[in-house]
Amino acid sequence: MAELIYESMCFSDTKPIVIDGKDHLLGRLASTVAKQLLLGQKVVVVRCEAIIISGNFHRSKLKYMSF
Repeated sequence: MAELIYESMCFSDTKPIVIDGKDHLLGRLASTVAKQLLLGQKVVVVRCEAIIISGNFHRSKLKYMSF
């Protein structure tokens, strides 16, 4: 029974939420997106190359640019 409810949540026909990532902080945007994903909502982030990474520049650059 629980599997059927979970499948219906995952494959719902709702429209995805489109988020403009420009000038948003990486961590705050990630937490917002994660909350929506846990609710079963589809999320699309556009212009993610313009997301702001705050903190120590060198440390952040090495950590996130390694991907």
